[in-house]
Amino acid sequence: MIGNTAQELMITIKACINQEKTYYTRASRHKFKELLARIHHKSVGIRWISKSLKTLEDAGYIRRRCRYVHFENGNILQRPSLFWFTYKGALYLRRTLVEGARELLATMRNRPGANNEPPRQKEHHQLDEYRKLYPGEMARQKRTREI
Repeated sequence: MIGNTAQELMITIKACINQEKTYYTRASRHKFKELLARIHHKSVGIRWISKSLKTLEDAGYIRRRCRYVHFENGNILQRPSLFWFTYKGALYLRRTLVEGARELLATMRNRPGANNEPPRQKEHHQLDEYRKLYPGEMARQKRTREI
């Protein structure tokens, strides 16, 4: 049994997936907090969102993939995790009559290995993308290496 916050979080994840037009979302816990406040008028803390995400993951409704960027000087930067629905999670959304759940279920049936398959885009682990997004961090890394 999952709580109200976890159910609202599943709906929020589904909305993020629809907006990004992929089968996963890159939204951070802070973004989930903002969306829960705006869409569901619910004010919760970051720790409660983390616990709710863990509850959903333990129940088998969502999967998560942690992402990191490794720099040449040994520093590691954590990026927001990727979240996607399992087949069980899509069935749960359909049973609770969430809008768009039927289409999500149809796309999962057409994608082999959709239940456990993590997103496979190369961009999630490449340093070049990070350099484009955060050029100041790369310059700071270079300065500390030179010293």
